[in-house]
Amino acid sequence: MVRGRTIPRGVREKGSYRSREYSRYQIHSGPTLEPSKYGLPRASALIIIVDPETLIPSCVMDGAIVSAMRTGAAAGVAAKYLANGDSKIFGLVGASVQGRTQLMGMKKAVPSLETCRVYDINKKRRKNLQRR
Repeated sequence: MVRGRTIPRGVREKGSYRSREYSRYQIHSGPTLEPSKYGLPRASALIIIVDPETLIPSCVMDGAIVSAMRTGAAAGVAAKYLANGDSKIFGLVGASVQGRTQLMGMKKAVPSLETCRVYDINKKRRKNLQRR
């Protein structure tokens, strides 16, 4: 499965909002049947930033880490506003890339966290995350 979306960008300039300064086209490929069999990540993404006037790409970059960081940041924002301010324990289901970025978001948003309890069906991934 491949899906794409165009995300208009905007720039604030002297109190006005000028939209479509650059457009970002993001392409995500869904999981292959057995990505680990080929040494590939579960999913991939490509980000292309295009000048809307000339339609010339100004940036082409791997979007997998951007996507994972966005997911972790969203979890952190939710925790900042929804978690108890003195929370000490965090439970995480899934110890893959997005699990790691969610943990990063949680640690930043809820500084009182002391313990993360991790579950992953893959014991090796769980142990790798616990060592970090």
